Amino acid sequence: MYTRTTFRVPILNYSVGLRLSLFKGINASILIVKTPSKKTLGITSYCKDSKHVLFFDFDGNELDEIVFQLKKLQEYYVLSNFYIFENDKPNSYHAICLDKFGLYEAIEIIIQTSADYGFKRAPLRYALKKWVLRCDEKGSRAKPKHLFTLKTNNNRYEKSNAHRNFLKMNYGIRIGKKGFDKEDELDCFEYYTANRIK
Repeated sequence: MYTRTTFRVPILNYSVGLRLSLFKGINASILIVKTPSKKTLGITSYCKDSKHVLFFDFDGNELDEIVFQLKKLQEYYVLSNFYIFENDKPNSYHAICLDKFGLYEAIEIIIQTSADYGFKRAPLRYALKKWVLRCDEKGSRAKPKHLFTLKTNNNRYEKSNAHRNFLKMNYGIRIGKKGFDKEDELDCFEYYTANRIK
């Protein structure tokens, strides 16, 4: 038999999880984590036709290695441009490809990289069923900065116009209109975070 309880200590801004197991003896574990308290905004990979653009979140990777991996994906899957963003901490990058895929096709592509392990599998683990990349400030940290575009002439897949418009309006990235759907509505996600807010 398992019993699991979580409660918050509001004065200290921490959450405490307690797990008690009565299977083959008594076992107890306690997990203490800082309660998410800083609101930020992300965009999701989700498109109105239930497909997904490709999102990647790299932590602890050298930029040259990331570029090498993304070029290999472009060659193998005939993917279009990758838009590369840098976060304001060492070796932390995001990448976005506007080509649209079904959820499991997108997972197949994304898991072949060294992107963050939890991020790659997030749609399978959480009810949200989509990837989220931060696009706003996070506490005192700046929003991700567009570094460059990894260009190709590939145009095999339909691309997301809503995500195109977001990149154009928020980062000034010039992207042609060829091969895009007609949708304008972007799926955003507001959430609280406690991680590295300073």
